[in-house]
Amino acid sequence: MADIHDELDAKASELAKKFEQSFDEVFAALLKLVEGKTSEEAIEILSGINVGQALEFKQKKARNTILQSGVVSILENTYRTTPPLTEQSLRGLLNSVDSKLSSRYTDVVGNDIRSIIVDGISTGKFPNEILKDSKSRLEELGYSVENIQKEIQTGFNQYSNSVTNMMAEKAPANTKYIYIGAYDNKTRDECVKKINLGQATRQQIINRFGDMNNEIWNCRHKWEEVSSSPEDQGYNPEKFEK
Repeated sequence: MADIHDELDAKASELAKKFEQSFDEVFAALLKLVEGKTSEEAIEILSGINVGQALEFKQKKARNTILQSGVVSILENTYRTTPPLTEQSLRGLLNSVDSKLSSRYTDVVGNDIRSIIVDGISTGKFPNEILKDSKSRLEELGYSVENIQKEIQTGFNQYSNSVTNMMAEKAPANTKYIYIGAYDNKTRDECVKKINLGQATRQQIINRFGDMNNEIWNCRHKWEEVSSSPEDQGYNPEKFEK
């Protein structure tokens, strides 16, 4: 995970910007539909439009392409000696991540976009003013590019954690794992404990931490089978300044 953290971060950033672009385009199209209408007329018009579906149409291709590219990178950069998981299970995990992102950034944000437009009209704002204010209003509701990027990064982490846990379940009980990733001033205390545990079996890790997950939210680490060269694998128990 340490070697591909920047790669996944770039993919998350790219997808977050695609989401923001879809918000802007749908927002502008809806405002054009209700231009010159009262707030009551606007809500009647907008209530008949599936805003989430419009956002889904604009996001789906980018979401599918970038998420799939990200999980392929995760799998390609995961050291393992056990057989890989089935294609069906890997696809199921990807669909779960995609579904969670789709729900939040189509249906949920779609309802918020509708409310922002109606609120703007009811307070006497012109369409260009509503559109100008839309970015800051969406950011107030948690839809900044930075927050979206972190949500996508979290999705990648959840996928990676699921793969790790499922593969470890299939591996021999004596298989050893280490916690791969950066050890610097940004490293969380819980990640430091996992790094310092050194080589351990699945059961030892579960006994100590409850599961084989990383810290999920914007985490740069993962549990991984020990190769013949842990240092080349990315394991470094010595803290460095950054």
